[in-house]
Amino acid sequence: MADAVSLAWSAFDPDLYAREVMAARPWDDTYVYVKSDAQLASLHRIPRMSRLNLAGDHEDLSQVLSRPSLERLFLWENGHLNDIGPLVAMPRLRELGLSHCPRVRDLEPLRRTGVEWLSLVRLHPALDPAPLTEMPDLRRLVLGHPFRVGSIGELPVCDHLTALDLLSETRYLNLEGLDRWTGLTSLSLYTRTHYQQLTRMPSLHGLERLNLLRESDLDLRPAAPLTSLRELLLYPIGKAHDLAPLTDLPSLTTLILHGEGIYDLTPLAACENLTIRLAHDTRATGTHLFPPERLIRLP
Repeated sequence: MADAVSLAWSAFDPDLYAREVMAARPWDDTYVYVKSDAQLASLHRIPRMSRLNLAGDHEDLSQVLSRPSLERLFLWENGHLNDIGPLVAMPRLRELGLSHCPRVRDLEPLRRTGVEWLSLVRLHPALDPAPLTEMPDLRRLVLGHPFRVGSIGELPVCDHLTALDLLSETRYLNLEGLDRWTGLTSLSLYTRTHYQQLTRMPSLHGLERLNLLRESDLDLRPAAPLTSLRELLLYPIGKAHDLAPLTDLPSLTTLILHGEGIYDLTPLAACENLTIRLAHDTRATGTHLFPPERLIRLP
């Protein structure tokens, strides 16, 4: 509901809507979405705001920098931004997303900041990843930038990182060397190419969570060597996956299913320690084989 209120902002007078609608609630649990300069100029009308999603070529970011309460900031398709120093100096910033900002080429300001979650998607081609190793608070990296390397092992090793998302923009990147990221417990993959490489990486023994997104009808047998895997999320676009191979994952306790296809849960009925969470619009057969505590519908 709150997202809908924010997204509707662009259909009304920006300043009036900010004063009469946006200012009526605190924005601590969802994002304020801003596209136009007029919306950006009206941000001061919103007294409580900790999350901001800003899209477009905005040159003057003073309205953003004047909000010391911001904890999560996403900047999209900004062709003017070239210096992130003022942004990362914000005292409470914990999450920063930079997407399609082609002039951002220097991550140096991120050294030793409090940023815990960082998203890098299609920035300057010469972007240097070296400062990532000196971000002691960084725990999750969403990587959609095509760094000029052939394998992930050529990137700086981030021992402190616990979660890595590899978006489709990195599909060329070989996963060789990923086992050197020793703190990694969660991995999200958006391409079939990356998923298929898991068969050659049995040393990822510390991996506890795997998210497989967008690719449909994957052969789930390559996940079998991941004996430490506790949670698996599947979100294909198109045909659902065959779930039978998941019976070979001894530590799996949570399976989260999304998508338009129809899942057959029958092979998993005998996995007594497995709880299945189904998105509210996800269809499945074999649900009658599960007690209520092992089959949960997500809102």
